[in-house]
Amino acid sequence: MHSVKKRRMSFFAKLFICFAVISIVPVALLGTLTYIISSNVTMRNVEYLATNTVDNAASSLDRTIGEYKSALSYFCTDDEIIKMIGADKVTENSRTSIYQKMYILLAGKSTKVAMHLIKADGTFQLSTSVIPTVYDIKDHSDWGVFRKINLTDSTITYSNRYVSSTGKSYSMAVAHSIKNHGEIVAYAIIDIPADVFQTALDAVNVSLPIRYAVVDENNYLLYDEIFTALD
Repeated sequence: MHSVKKRRMSFFAKLFICFAVISIVPVALLGTLTYIISSNVTMRNVEYLATNTVDNAASSLDRTIGEYKSALSYFCTDDEIIKMIGADKVTENSRTSIYQKMYILLAGKSTKVAMHLIKADGTFQLSTSVIPTVYDIKDHSDWGVFRKINLTDSTITYSNRYVSSTGKSYSMAVAHSIKNHGEIVAYAIIDIPADVFQTALDAVNVSLPIRYAVVDENNYLLYDEIFTALD
């Protein structure tokens, strides 16, 4: 009798295990499959959001740089500016007028960017800040930003990451020549600081924890939030 009961218990135990396996395995497989599908969908969503965010950030930065380029182009083709800066000697009245026009151009931006005006012969220069030594026209007339300006009639951007004597970090220069009768008489340069980049990038709605690094066409680092965060 005892052996019959033991065999009966063993049979029911095996039956229970069988039913348990039959019911658990499909659930486990379904759960695994659901997790894989869910993970793939999530990764696609993250990839889409990241790509979309980066595209919007690039567009925002392009618009910001474009505004400075347009403003500088207008300044450098102003007939009054050309006449005053093209004279043999820039008078004090002309100096004041040019300075006012520079601040009008930078209205609402003058505390962020620095604008420099430098005569090609080195006899006159004017700035809303401190002119970097790299813009010494006598030593660098065909070097760096001046070299690039000399090659075109258009407004150019120049990778120019540096820290000024006042401790401000700059990322890029926007520059244009001023011509009188086809001859370059002066250069106008706007140095754009890192915080302008940051403002443009922060204007993008971000649903992901993203840090940016901005490089030019030659992979020269202009601005970064990645490596500085690791310091």
